[in-house]
Amino acid sequence: MAENRVTQEEINALMEASEQAVWEPFPGVTIVAMKLPCGFVVEGMSGCVDPTQYDREIGVRIAREHIEDRLWMLEGYVLKQKMAER
Repeated sequence: MAENRVTQEEINALMEASEQAVWEPFPGVTIVAMKLPCGFVVEGMSGCVDPTQYDREIGVRIAREHIEDRLWMLEGYVLKQKMAER
């Protein structure tokens, strides 16, 4: 992490270094799970109103955006914890 901030590049690198699994448990629903390099798993989900209009690529993109949002929060927490310990 850059000193006192988390960067988009760090979030991107973390996502790229993670294992990803995708499920479509119901029509129009996409679940993406990412296993981070440390072993922690973060998930994201998307769903469309009309399953006949479902687009898997869009579903995965939205679910990954939800994961990215969670990673910002988690990485921000880690940074704040490190700053508090200084």
